[in-house]
Amino acid sequence: ATEVNGTGVAICAGCDDGSLVVWMCHDDGQKEVIHKHAPKRGGGACSAVKWVTTVGHAEPILFAGFATGKLVSFALSGGVIRPMSRIMLGSAVRCITATGGLLLAGCGDGSLQ
Repeated sequence: ATEVNGTGVAICAGCDDGSLVVWMCHDDGQKEVIHKHAPKRGGGACSAVKWVTTVGHAEPILFAGFATGKLVSFALSGGVIRPMSRIMLGSAVRCITATGGLLLAGCGDGSLQ
């Protein structure tokens, strides 16, 4: 997933081992890892990632869903990623989308949460 901001492009990837990595590709060509969420034992794969920017909220929010049903959010501010929230959905997260201020997660059990 990618997010364009005033200093470059933030690129996020979820990994099978449960880790989550965010790189910042600056406008001057420099690239750096700005966040690495280490895998947790039994945490499951990071199966979906989505950047969301909402009206009235200056910081883009990164949502990451995991095979365990965990959904976490992080804010990107000044080139730094900071954790915001974490919830359990009860079924593996397969995809994430946002529309009209609503965040939706498609889950492995066929539900939309």
